[in-house]
Amino acid sequence: MEEIEISTLDLSYEKCRMRSPETEKRLLSSIMETGIREPLQGVNANGRRVLLDGFKRYRCANALKIPIVPYHAMSTDETLGIIELLRMSNAKSLTILEQASLIDQLIKFQKLSQSEISTQLEKSRAWVSVRVGIIEHRFSQA
Repeated sequence: MEEIEISTLDLSYEKCRMRSPETEKRLLSSIMETGIREPLQGVNANGRRVLLDGFKRYRCANALKIPIVPYHAMSTDETLGIIELLRMSNAKSLTILEQASLIDQLIKFQKLSQSEISTQLEKSRAWVSVRVGIIEHRFSQA
């Protein structure tokens, strides 16, 4: 990981990624409080830093006028970088039951409230509540 000037990023793939104003609003608030916790990711290809993952963080940093951001180059080849991004997204994806089980652990053993979990995960309270409901429903049928 390195620290780079935000202005050096090539945003060619921004149109390929979904926007979520609500998520961005929560992320903006989080970055104001704690900074950028995960590096933006891309490839260093042909003398360019091409951003592949972290467009919401990029837009938030830009809005907050943060000139230097953490950055991780996944590859020196754009194609390989995109493939790596797709692999990571599949590997990191948890099923809704896995998410629900982990949230249940946070509530029962770490004594976090749904609101605290929502804030920590930068997800809506409804998102957390749905997963809590899945666990409650699952155990009520057992």
